[in-house]
Amino acid sequence: MFTRLLYLNKDRVVEYNSILSNDDFAELDEIEITESKVIGAGGKILKGERETQRNYKGRVYASISRLWHSFYANLEESDDYLDFIDNNPNIEVIGRGLIIRVETEIEIPETFDTYSILSMFPEAFIQEQITSEIEDDDKDLVKNFFKLKKASLPVFMKSEGKLLCSKLFSNYFLCSDEEFEECLDEDLVVVAKIISPNKSKAKEIFNPLKDFFVLNRAARRSMKIEDTDGLENIYAEDDYIDLEILAIYQ
Repeated sequence: MFTRLLYLNKDRVVEYNSILSNDDFAELDEIEITESKVIGAGGKILKGERETQRNYKGRVYASISRLWHSFYANLEESDDYLDFIDNNPNIEVIGRGLIIRVETEIEIPETFDTYSILSMFPEAFIQEQITSEIEDDDKDLVKNFFKLKKASLPVFMKSEGKLLCSKLFSNYFLCSDEEFEECLDEDLVVVAKIISPNKSKAKEIFNPLKDFFVLNRAARRSMKIEDTDGLENIYAEDDYIDLEILAIYQ
């Protein structure tokens, strides 16, 4: 099965593949090869004479496609896998921890545009806007408090009449932002682990204080979302299945 991978959560796929195959995984970062010769008079190789060594170093690059195909082959043999493309399981009785495969369109909430635009600005500029009305003595403290990270991308999907929600992380994309946006108007294959089979719509899928600013739990609890003007939580319209997306491909 030759596919074009758009997104792969490599860390999770390696971990889950190790469980499925009942085998440990070691990823080589660098390999060194040593070549030695014993050289004597006249260039002949003679034992006991002068020795020279050559060291060759090279970096090993793991094949993303091979990793994916190995994982998928093991996944198909697992009892904890449900395929909604080739089979017809009942989505109403799925449980936490199962891995599913669906074919669906992926939708990015329009309200996420605010964070997408903010991500393009330098961190120093964003911090300056936040601290513009704060006393100079307190600015450095607040700037360190409001450090930014690239916002994870909330996504909505539907399968078998059920709403599916998840977040994508920038470091796992295997294509550009533009290439991914071009694919949003077509059905894509999504392989994901079920985190919660029935999450309440009252629970946000994107919280800027957690998913955009680098704030710990105590700091988030001490602040109100209403205080962050223009930055709002993103919610689903209905109760939803919460997913951890492992792969997206065409």
